[in-house]
Amino acid sequence: RHISVQLVASQRTDRESVTNDCMKYSIFCVLLFLISCSSFANEPAPPLPSGSSDWLEGKPIGWAQLKGKVVLLNVWTFRCWNSYRSLPWLVSLKTKFPQVLDDDHNYWRQLNNRYWPAFYVVDKQGKIRGKFAGETHPGDSQAKRIEKLIEELMKESL
Repeated sequence: RHISVQLVASQRTDRESVTNDCMKYSIFCVLLFLISCSSFANEPAPPLPSGSSDWLEGKPIGWAQLKGKVVLLNVWTFRCWNSYRSLPWLVSLKTKFPQVLDDDHNYWRQLNNRYWPAFYVVDKQGKIRGKFAGETHPGDSQAKRIEKLIEELMKESL
């Protein structure tokens, strides 16, 4: 089983507006442990934001709680249509969707991210094993690569 968590980067300052937009557009924050960029291979994922005000629903979670699970971290923004167009694929994965808000882009910078949307796959030990950038749709080549990596990592022992 895997978990999905979505990191929302926003320029907005009105937290209620951001939360309403998340619900309005069914924006899901997704962690699905899969990252395949060689520059990230086996690097520990940065600690997830720990403040309860950073999480749009539910309690904050950390990598210790996710140990043993494969996680896909989806980084996206309200201002990028490619991020929105990737949502049907994320929904098709039928996973949990904890949501975290990254208004100050702190986590985005910790990932050394440069793209929206971006998908990081994290293995059962909390190490980044893949990075994918760009719009993703059900059945396209990038979706297949991400899903294949997730399946491979799920077979690995802890």
